Amino acid sequence: MKKTLLVVCSLFLLSSLAFGQQWSPTPMVVNVPDAIQYAFDGSNVDIPFDLSGKPGRFYLVVNSMLDDAEKPVGLTNGFRGWHFVNGIDTTIYVSNGREYDPGVGNKFPWDGHGSEKQYDAFTPTGVVPPGTYSYYIIGYDNKSSREIANDNIHGGHFSQVQKAHFFTVDETGAALPRPMYMGAQNSRSTAEGHWTAGKYGMLFKFTLGDDPYDQSKIITSLVMGLQTGDVVPEKRIRHGNPIFDPTDYNTFFMGLSKDWEFTHTMDKFTFVPGGEAIVDLNWGGWNVISEWYNANWDGHGGFLNNDAERNLFWNINGKNPLDFPNDRLVAWPMDDPSDVLLRLNLMEFYYPNGTADADGVVRTGAEACRLDKGPKIGQFYMSGDAACVLELMDAHKIIDGADQPFATDGSGYVVWCNSNGDYFGDKNTYADAVDPHQIWSCVSFEPRNFNNMRTSPSPSLMNDFSIWFMDFAALYACGGMTQDGTGIEYWRFADDAFTSGGENTQKKGNGWTLDVGVQYDGIYTPKPMQSEPSYGNVIYHGMCWFGQDNDGGIISNLPVAVEEDAPVAFSVAQNTPNPFNPTTTINFSLTSEGQVSVDVFNIAGQKVDTLVNDVMNAGSHSVAWDANGFAAGVYFYTVKSGDYAKTMKMTLLK
Repeated sequence: MKKTLLVVCSLFLLSSLAFGQQWSPTPMVVNVPDAIQYAFDGSNVDIPFDLSGKPGRFYLVVNSMLDDAEKPVGLTNGFRGWHFVNGIDTTIYVSNGREYDPGVGNKFPWDGHGSEKQYDAFTPTGVVPPGTYSYYIIGYDNKSSREIANDNIHGGHFSQVQKAHFFTVDETGAALPRPMYMGAQNSRSTAEGHWTAGKYGMLFKFTLGDDPYDQSKIITSLVMGLQTGDVVPEKRIRHGNPIFDPTDYNTFFMGLSKDWEFTHTMDKFTFVPGGEAIVDLNWGGWNVISEWYNANWDGHGGFLNNDAERNLFWNINGKNPLDFPNDRLVAWPMDDPSDVLLRLNLMEFYYPNGTADADGVVRTGAEACRLDKGPKIGQFYMSGDAACVLELMDAHKIIDGADQPFATDGSGYVVWCNSNGDYFGDKNTYADAVDPHQIWSCVSFEPRNFNNMRTSPSPSLMNDFSIWFMDFAALYACGGMTQDGTGIEYWRFADDAFTSGGENTQKKGNGWTLDVGVQYDGIYTPKPMQSEPSYGNVIYHGMCWFGQDNDGGIISNLPVAVEEDAPVAFSVAQNTPNPFNPTTTINFSLTSEGQVSVDVFNIAGQKVDTLVNDVMNAGSHSVAWDANGFAAGVYFYTVKSGDYAKTMKMTLLK
């Protein structure tokens, strides 16, 4: 429900950031009714939704909606029972994709039957019992070519997309109408003619909407000592992704590794715009924590993230998990690296379905696991190089004492685990495969092709959906997942014609997502593959964008107050046009005379305009909003009459 976003955003203060972007995408915006009544008798119901901005491919998802005490714990289902769900509502139906154009009153059909994912297909499970469920319509733009958001900064390469993140609030917690993209330069060399200031170890900050082709808009700070030969001849210290202190964006933390010693550590730095970053010699560093982590390989500095409580969560990567079981997850407060909150060997839980390979060897482990923020504080999505397992785990439960990943009583710290290869995330999972070793060949790297298990997760979307990018397929597609880890489908991009040079035709690339209710919400990917060089480890300079959105409501056999029933109660239509510049019209209907208010709110949840505050007669009404003088971006309008209120989303373009 879009009004849920308004409640969340009202916690933030208005950002004072100037709004003068030179890249102004037309976002995809989906709006569905808050509630729908349905008998659950197997008859067809058309779920209405309004779509603006972009055409696309859309899916209907229906989830259970149970009290906490009734949510399933330790549930296994799906192909071979390789899907684990613990203490959350489950997905009971996922539709096939359907394509729609922008318009008011689109309809998505459903016959009330459920479905279960069985390998690469959905199997009907009969009519869903009467009750109350949550439903969602989610989609992406599969028609348009990707737009350039920045022509110089990487938008994905191998695991390197994890070296940058979107930051959607400022240091005070106020929502940013234009999110910032902040991180570190790729570990590979910089292509000639692109971002001439870029070096290995160069950190950057960029505000979405700034001129994508103006390199001066990229603010940089160089971490010295990371170039080859700075410490040891012909050797270099490698770095992982930086995480900025959420209360101070001039402070960042970054994992480091000595290739020649196979050791990892963490340091704290001050970002100096246009200059050299300053290391904090009193925090962490080689003398404090390096003895903890011997990774047994010459990898980068691991994957780093944080929670809202300013705790750092660091995945230190091992190499081959069979020979070097050294993948660890470690956490400590930003202010005190000596206060270890958790220290977990990922082999303890990350690969629960390990089976013997063709040689009879059981493979287990994570190897170069990635992690990113899940839907709740302390939850992290996890994926890896050498295990086709996608998971959501709760690190805070571990800190609070949980010591089992898959406890049958619900106390375990794994929220869901998807290891059944539903559409993406697996290796060699071809439809005609019958040999179980071939189906579950998740620990070999060749041949590197579209069916590849090496994935990188992206932060949770607004209604707790998630998108996963596949290392060797992310130039072509990504994968969408529901709230319980059920795979929806490959999301294939429209402009997927790329060169194929090189014998193994590997084309590395990952991506990113943004879904916080701003104009820039969508899927971010690398630029199209260039013909030279043909080798797969090239840098895809450039961050590109596709539209994406989702919205949800309640569907129940119980009476519900919805505008579709409510000419006798209350109705509000989507504003038209939408997106708009600079005027739009809001239509609503009343069945009795009464006090009516129509207010407009910004993305920070602050009221910016009142269009109506008066007694109005029963009947249909229209009110126009002239947005001259307002910044481009996402706004919300609320129509209230008596006990009824409806909030909807609209987008102002400039």
